[in-house]
Amino acid sequence: MNRVLTALVFALTAGALCAQPKPPVPQVNVELKAVAFGRGITNLGALQQGKKKMLYVPSYALSEPYTYQGPEEMDFLQTQVIDGVKKEVSVAKVKIPLEMRKGLVLFVPRAKEPGKFGSLVVPHSETDAPANTARFINYTGRVVPIALNNAQSLLENGKMVTVPLVKGRVKVFIPRVKKQADDQADICRETYTASEGGRLTLLIIPPLGGGFADNEEALTIVPLADAPPPPVPGAPKPLAP
Repeated sequence: MNRVLTALVFALTAGALCAQPKPPVPQVNVELKAVAFGRGITNLGALQQGKKKMLYVPSYALSEPYTYQGPEEMDFLQTQVIDGVKKEVSVAKVKIPLEMRKGLVLFVPRAKEPGKFGSLVVPHSETDAPANTARFINYTGRVVPIALNNAQSLLENGKMVTVPLVKGRVKVFIPRVKKQADDQADICRETYTASEGGRLTLLIIPPLGGGFADNEEALTIVPLADAPPPPVPGAPKPLAP
C-alpha cells in the first residue's frame, strides 16, 4: 500500500511540475545602428510582433537608427529567391545584452557560407562613445602598435581604446615594424575628423578583399562618424572650452 501511495504522490508531483508555465523569454528594447564589412545588405530585417521590420545595412557606413523589441537573441532574416520561390532565410544571429540600450551591429560575410554573416554587437551609447571622442576597436586578430594624438599604446585584438578629439580631429600613427627598406612607408599616418559634438568609431580590420598573405602588417581602418544630436529646444548652450 505504501508503495502505491508513494508512486501516486510521485506521479502527481511530476504532473504538477510539467504543468508549470515556461518562464518568459527575456526581452530587450534597444536602438541599433549597423555596418557591413563588404557589400551593403538589402532585404534584411528582424521579426517584431510577428512582422518583419526592414533594415538596410550600408557598406562601411552607419545605418539609420533601428529600434528592436524582442528576444535577446536577435535573428536577422533576408528575403532570398530559392528555386524560384521567395523565402525568409536566417542569415545572422546576435545576442543583445539585456542592459544594452544602444548598440552597433557589425556584419562580416562568412567565406564558407555564402549569403550568411558573422555578427557582433558592441555598445554604442553616448556613455560608451561620448561626444567629441574617437574610439578604436581592433578586429585584426593581432596586436596593433598605435599612436593616437601622439600617445602610444599596444591595442590588443578585440580590445577598444577611446581618446578625446582635439579640435574635432584625431591623429593616427601605426608604424611598420618590419620594414624592408628604411624609406618604406608606415602602415598609417592619417588624421580623422568629426563634426563638433559628434563622435568617431574606427574599426581596425584585415585588408579589404583578403588576409595577410602578402603583408602580415597590412590592415584597414573603417571610420564611422556619428553626427551630433539635434539641439533640445530651450536647452542652454554648452560653454565653450
